[in-house]
Amino acid sequence: MIVQLDKLAEAGERFRGTLAPESLALVGDEGIECRGDLEYDLTLHLSGTELSYRGQVELAVAFRCCRCAEFFDARVRESGLKGTKAVPETANSADLTPELREAMILAFPNYPACSTNCRGLCSQCGVNLNESGCDCRPPTDDRWGALDQISIE
Repeated sequence: MIVQLDKLAEAGERFRGTLAPESLALVGDEGIECRGDLEYDLTLHLSGTELSYRGQVELAVAFRCCRCAEFFDARVRESGLKGTKAVPETANSADLTPELREAMILAFPNYPACSTNCRGLCSQCGVNLNESGCDCRPPTDDRWGALDQISIE
């Protein structure tokens, strides 16, 4: 999002629009797929050599579930976006795309799950437990078995 600083109103100005997902450089991540443009609604104010911004950004994405590895659709919104960007006195424009990209990445969930009830994958055979069951039994844990042999009299 490139802002023409010389055309920015002194009292600040509101900007609404979209950015193509390619400009966010999220294409290489295998766990995220952009499903639309980034939508922004920002108020910008230039004070000397500092451009301040506040507003919200929103993006439709598909995440790979951390439990079952299936993709699911979600909308990620950062409604409390605010910050500043230093701009040289001689600059005619400022690019806020890196700031918007960072805000979206920070709003992404650390461990996206398709639902709170997702059962995940079987740790032995790998079947998706949301779609079908399996006959695998958990491995026996005999780490404490030696304690059973102790006789205390």
